[in-house]
Amino acid sequence: GRGILPDSHPRSLRAFHNSPSIEAILTQCDLTLVAGSRLRSNETRTWTLPLPRPLVQIDIDPAAANRNYLADEQINGDCAALLTALAARLTPGEKVSAEWDAEIAGAVQQAESALRQQSGEYAKLNDAIDAALPQDGLLV
Repeated sequence: GRGILPDSHPRSLRAFHNSPSIEAILTQCDLTLVAGSRLRSNETRTWTLPLPRPLVQIDIDPAAANRNYLADEQINGDCAALLTALAARLTPGEKVSAEWDAEIAGAVQQAESALRQQSGEYAKLNDAIDAALPQDGLLV
């Protein structure tokens, strides 16, 4: 989800979840891990975005289970604590792949290029805002 990885991370898909190039990346994933996200309509093309299976949903609220997508597994608990525990069980660098990172970078570049073309002159405004904000800044 947005914010889990900084946009500068080589495996960040940034905010391009509705882009065809990013969707092509998603189809190659082994599973979907949803942590605290409601998978809202604007993030999922009105709930038509196909997400890889199995879909595992982590949320502190048991009522969030299967709210917008049916989960294969539901884990109730604090996302930060559960993700920290999961990360502790993984070996750093275990699945690092320069080829995969390059594929992600290419998909992100295609998505950004398409958005810039669609935005026209407004892309310059986005660039100015991006330049004015600190690296971890948000515009609300």
